[in-house]
Amino acid sequence: MASESHARPFDFRKPCRLPIEVENQFTRWQEDVCACAPQLFRSLVHEELEWKTLPVETAHPEDGLDPLGNVAYHLRNIDRGWHTILAFEHSLARALVKLMLRDDTEEEEPRPMTDIEFALLEMAIQQLLQVLAAVSPESVPCTFELGELVAQPRLGLLYPLAKDVAVLAFEMTSTRGGGKVRWIFTEEQAENAFPLGPAKPNHKAAGENQIRDVALRMKFDVAVRLGSARLHVAELANLQEGDVIVLDQRVSDKMSAFIEDRCVFEGWPGRSGSRQSFKIDRVVAEPE
Repeated sequence: MASESHARPFDFRKPCRLPIEVENQFTRWQEDVCACAPQLFRSLVHEELEWKTLPVETAHPEDGLDPLGNVAYHLRNIDRGWHTILAFEHSLARALVKLMLRDDTEEEEPRPMTDIEFALLEMAIQQLLQVLAAVSPESVPCTFELGELVAQPRLGLLYPLAKDVAVLAFEMTSTRGGGKVRWIFTEEQAENAFPLGPAKPNHKAAGENQIRDVALRMKFDVAVRLGSARLHVAELANLQEGDVIVLDQRVSDKMSAFIEDRCVFEGWPGRSGSRQSFKIDRVVAEPE
C-alpha cells in the first residue's frame, strides 16, 4: 500500500475556485470594464458592442483551453512586471476587424488573418488596455504593455503544468458576430492582483465564508487500489452522480469514498481520453 499523499491525484473536471474574496473583487472589476468599454470602443468600431462578464475560473494548463483556438498576445503589467496572456476567439477577432473596416461581406470558410487584420486587432487591444487602466483603482494601478503575438497559444507550453491558471473572461457581441476574450494569469498573480481592502458588507456571503472555512478544515480520504489521498471536502462540494473523476494511476477495482466511516459515493474505473477515470455511480446523502 502506498503511503498517504497530499498531492491532488485527479481532476474533477470542475475547476477549483479562487478564494471567494478574490472572485468578488474580479467580478466587480469585470462589471466596471463592461460598463465603461462600449462607449470607449464606439469610436473605433463604429457601433456599441455588447459586453458580458463570465465567471472567473481556474484551469489546469494541460486540460482546459488547450489549444485556445484564439489569437493570443503577451501582456506585461508595467507596474508589477507580471506577464499574462490575452486571447481573442477567432470569431471575435474577425468581427472586430470587420467593424473597424465597415466590412459587411460574408465569408464562406474561415481563413488565416492577414498582417493588416492583425494590426487592426492590435489597435482594438490598445483600446481595451485603456479601458482596463481607466477602471482600475488608484491603489492598484493596471497599466499593461502589449507584447508579441503568441505563435502557439497552448497553455501547456506557456505555463508550468503543475500550477493552475486563472481565467478572466468576457463575451462580446456585435452586428458582425462575436465571441469570448480570455485574460489568463497564474493563480498566484490572480490571488494578489487586487488587494482592494474590505468588501462591501454582505451577510449572505459572510455565512457562506464561515461554512467554507469549516469545510476547508475538514479532511476527505479517497481510498484507491494503490493508496489514498487526503483532500479538502470543499473540493467535493458540488460532486454529483455522473461526474467523471480523472486519476493519475491505473485502477481496476470498484472505488469507494468515505467521510469518517460512512461511504458517500461509489464508482467503477474506466477511461477519459488517454487517462484513467471513473464516473460517480451514486451519491449517498444519509448513512445507510
